[in-house]
Amino acid sequence: MKFRKNVGGQDRSLSGWHAGGRWADQQSVPWYRLTYAVLGLFLRFWVRRFRAVGIENVPKEGGVFLVANHESGMDPFVIGYPIPWRMIRGPGKIELFAHPIGAFYLKKIGMFPLRQDIADSGAVRAMVELYRKGRVVLVYPEGGRSVDGKLQPFFPDFARLMIRLKARMIPVGVEGTYELMPTGVHFPRFNSPVVVAFGEEFDLNQFYGGKVSDETAQEAAILLREKVAAMIALAAEVRAEL
Repeated sequence: MKFRKNVGGQDRSLSGWHAGGRWADQQSVPWYRLTYAVLGLFLRFWVRRFRAVGIENVPKEGGVFLVANHESGMDPFVIGYPIPWRMIRGPGKIELFAHPIGAFYLKKIGMFPLRQDIADSGAVRAMVELYRKGRVVLVYPEGGRSVDGKLQPFFPDFARLMIRLKARMIPVGVEGTYELMPTGVHFPRFNSPVVVAFGEEFDLNQFYGGKVSDETAQEAAILLREKVAAMIALAAEVRAEL
């Protein structure tokens, strides 16, 4: 996900942003619940070895960012499934919305398009608005899917945004989805264990109260990455026992 500052004026990458209501406001409870039910069968009978730890750390209400690593297109599904009391929302790369049927489904389950090749102010505004409305927003500060399954550096501008919002965050580590459905594979592999670990809620209050310089943003980004890395390590320990 790109959080660089826009150059040359306002970003207009989402041509249909205001048409027919905002993408971020079009999540459907029936579609989400249907997806949840089908996903449950898939995890039980196809993945077979799925585990989530720390789900009690996800608050019952109020806005919160789930800050996660991104190994596979399965990530938003396995992150959302263990916490049925919250409906998660988040961005997906704009290419996923190219087909009308795919775009319809994705917006119904709570996803909205993100341009990864520019500073997409529209997607960032959507995330901020959803958070302020008390929603759960899933974000990947690496900027996109990892090509090798390893955790990449986090974008400092994401950390800058979290500081300015004084946002509540939950670190999330996903382990196993890269093996389940790596880049280039179009159908998940059978009987491939997956674990999701949710950490304790935190914020970046140690960076509040002053100017958020580039150095400060970089330091905060490193801290965010360490939080997620710790959850990945926990998930890996649990996965090794499945």
